[in-house]
Amino acid sequence: MIQHETLTRHPLIVEGIFAQAIYVADFERSKAFYSETLGMKVTGSEGASGCFLGIGANPQAIYLEGGHPDKTPDPTRSSVSFMMRVADARNAFDDLQERGVQIVQQTAVDMGSGSYWFQFFDPSGNLLEIVSMP
Repeated sequence: MIQHETLTRHPLIVEGIFAQAIYVADFERSKAFYSETLGMKVTGSEGASGCFLGIGANPQAIYLEGGHPDKTPDPTRSSVSFMMRVADARNAFDDLQERGVQIVQQTAVDMGSGSYWFQFFDPSGNLLEIVSMP
């Protein structure tokens, strides 16, 4: 009779987020949006249709990859998003609105205690969020 060892499985422990991956249709247009409109810094190229974008002290906060289909902008059908923190969400709202970015809310939402938040779409229809806190 052969005896089998019982394998002890340990739970996977996530230690952090390396980068947020964003898949877009038009790589160059989206790279311009994230770097020029949102102020992220291109920190590394990954072939002809991919790059890393830095935010603050994190040089690889975003991985942007082109060649994927556009999404239909619909905040009720998005299952993943992320919030970007800014100094003043109300000013960011006005700036993005002036640039013609599609914003979900009519104004930055007052979350109380001096915090504001809103959602908007990138050129490929990905839902993004901005928040500011005192």
